[in-house]
Amino acid sequence: MISSLYKILSDDTRLRIVRLLRSGSFTVSEVETVTGGRQSTVSHHLKVLSGGGFVRSIREGSLIYYRLDNENDGIYFDIYNYIDRYSDMIPYRIEDQKRTELIYSKRRELAESYFNNPDNLSHLEYLDSIYSIEELSPFIGKYGTIAEIGCGNGRNLPYLSGYAQKVIGIDVSPKMIQMAEHICRKNNLNYELVTSSIDEAGSRGIKADAVLLNMALHHFPHPEQAFGIAASMLNENGELFVIEFCKRDEIDISRRNSDLWTGFPVEEIESWVSGNGLIVDKMIIKELDKESIVIVKALNNGNKSA
Repeated sequence: MISSLYKILSDDTRLRIVRLLRSGSFTVSEVETVTGGRQSTVSHHLKVLSGGGFVRSIREGSLIYYRLDNENDGIYFDIYNYIDRYSDMIPYRIEDQKRTELIYSKRRELAESYFNNPDNLSHLEYLDSIYSIEELSPFIGKYGTIAEIGCGNGRNLPYLSGYAQKVIGIDVSPKMIQMAEHICRKNNLNYELVTSSIDEAGSRGIKADAVLLNMALHHFPHPEQAFGIAASMLNENGELFVIEFCKRDEIDISRRNSDLWTGFPVEEIESWVSGNGLIVDKMIIKELDKESIVIVKALNNGNKSA
């Protein structure tokens, strides 16, 4: 088995694809863009990698994305770490990184353009119709500071202020931050608002005792990396809260809201939590008519709550 796995990775293009997929999920077209290969060639390489257990596909609306498989299992785990360690020795590293960032930039622009238009707020009405932020009550404690990544128009900040001395709202859209400013002032909150993508927020030095990702992951260019950034923002013994759609097939909703992803398998969210040094403390799944929502509380430093 080991020899067959290494034989699959003896091709430079397949190594480049694995290196690319270490950073997220990509369509065939996006893999073509990064590697410069033709669709037929890229599809062949993906098929070979899939047959070897390195890659799996997942449908997101009308698109099919490819991502790594078996990342935490035995020999695959060792191989991926080896590729990470010697990534510079795989050809076209700098060129591939530049093209990858262009793909992420296009994804960010799609979400930002949507949320910069205040008329596109029908998704908030839809979210209000299926769950309430108050459903965090069994999970949440008392904190010095709570930060919400992807706070939108700030509608959750007054609720969060009931559990913290200070709230921090982070959003990529300047117009959403302006609306959040109005809500914070109207409710006399002790607040800080930051206009930033999640990538940039990770380098801003923002720290909090609790971080909330509320229906934000499906708008992020690379949601798996959001967990690492959120974890880096947590103070010692901090807590991460995630509210998100489970994997769904409701294409109309996804298109209307300009979602990049249609939701995530619960197992995937759990793996992203544990992969960033956090421990799932509590989790509930709320079943709806056509879809479901998962609410997760994760702890930093593995200190379980009572």
